[in-house]
Amino acid sequence: MSSFLYKKFKSIKFADFIAVLFIIVFCLSGILTLSEYGMSWDEGLGNFFFGERYLHYISSFNANFLNFNEYLSMHKEHPLDLYKSPERGNPQTFPALADIASAATMYIFSYKLKWMDPVDGFHLFSILLLSTFLLTFYFFVSKRLGNYVALFSLFFFGVFPRLWGDMHFYEKDVPEMAFFGFALLAYWRWFEKPSWVRTIWVGIAGGAALGVKANALYLPFFFVLGSWSLNVREFWLHIKTQFSKYCLMLVIGLITYYLSWPYLYSNPINAIKYFSLMFSQAGRVGSTSWNWQPLSITSAVIPEFMLFCLLIGVLFSVIQIIKKRGVIYRFALVWLLVPILRISIPPSLNFDGIRHFLEFLPGAALIAGIGAAYIIKLFGKENTKRNVIIAVTLSLLLTINTGLIVKKFGTYQYIYFNSLYGGLPGGKRIFGPDEATDYWGSSYRDGIRWLNENAEIDAKLYIPVAGANSGEIAHQFRSIAHS
Repeated sequence: MSSFLYKKFKSIKFADFIAVLFIIVFCLSGILTLSEYGMSWDEGLGNFFFGERYLHYISSFNANFLNFNEYLSMHKEHPLDLYKSPERGNPQTFPALADIASAATMYIFSYKLKWMDPVDGFHLFSILLLSTFLLTFYFFVSKRLGNYVALFSLFFFGVFPRLWGDMHFYEKDVPEMAFFGFALLAYWRWFEKPSWVRTIWVGIAGGAALGVKANALYLPFFFVLGSWSLNVREFWLHIKTQFSKYCLMLVIGLITYYLSWPYLYSNPINAIKYFSLMFSQAGRVGSTSWNWQPLSITSAVIPEFMLFCLLIGVLFSVIQIIKKRGVIYRFALVWLLVPILRISIPPSLNFDGIRHFLEFLPGAALIAGIGAAYIIKLFGKENTKRNVIIAVTLSLLLTINTGLIVKKFGTYQYIYFNSLYGGLPGGKRIFGPDEATDYWGSSYRDGIRWLNENAEIDAKLYIPVAGANSGEIAHQFRSIAHS
């Protein structure tokens, strides 16, 4: 049996089949569980409103849709009255690319086809985008590091608890992670074999990432630290020979960014308002010294088995870098570490778990995949049957670890803490109650279901927090008159 599995696993097509099947199951599972998650706080504030307005504008170029203080007839026609969004007067706060795409899936699958609730339709985009990125990520890794690394990287990535939760209800950090990842993968392909076509793809992906969130401004640091030669002469030679292509990357990126946000069409300088807000951290006061919280909370939200493989992968990758056996290992480590380090430097401020530096996750999954592959190599000792047995054993351990997490946290995986930190109670004790609660208000949907079944007809409802979600709440209520 093990010999048969080995022969099949050794086949590239069979490994690809496993990967594609996993991604299909991931995508379908994500779609089928959309109804378990509600609108998040920021979405109620403005993501839904601006996404819908911008979608109508780019499909008609009717300037009335950019008059955000005007109540339009479409607000009466749709189940969600998004005009209630409190932040509709602050378009500089909401970059548009992910919101427009999410509004598009809402209109297609909810309003046109009527296949799902509009909130679920809005959230569908993230799942489709993430599934596409998983597929790209797998084939990128498989080509460069082999089937074992690629498959385990994919598995670690796809079952990551907080990603699974966040992809259902937040149309900013997950799309940013995906587009950021697309930009890094596109750049690596370009770096392997520079061409004008690949240059354009890097620019588009980078501009798309910036069109979701300001984190993309740090992409050049990833490019340089992850791939450029440490030899001074080769460093400057690379800049000299590829300078024109880098200029084109920048130009394409800026054009993509501009086109993604209709708010900028009348005055591109409006972008400064957004970046000023981001760099001021919206008035929040950051740390005056090195902040260890991002690293600590990262280790607290990685599942136990993945964390074990990650530590082995980091050690193995460092050894490979020291022995100069492949820049790809440096690329992976930079992908893992730089996002965490970026938000640890004063006066940066971190809150809401890992969402502000979620770009680290593909790198973490890749390093953990490298660690799992090394375990197979170390104990398999080049014995083909033993390799397969170990690979299956590791897969079972990951499955058990994931099953226990699902059993314990259910649909609340976005507040997962591993057992090494004491689970959710430990997370609350170590990081504070704000980090161990439903800080997005997504759980209101569960509350709505309970009230619809148990509350009196025409009862009134008071919303203590996340009142921006009142549009969804009013839409979801059947037996209660909202006030």
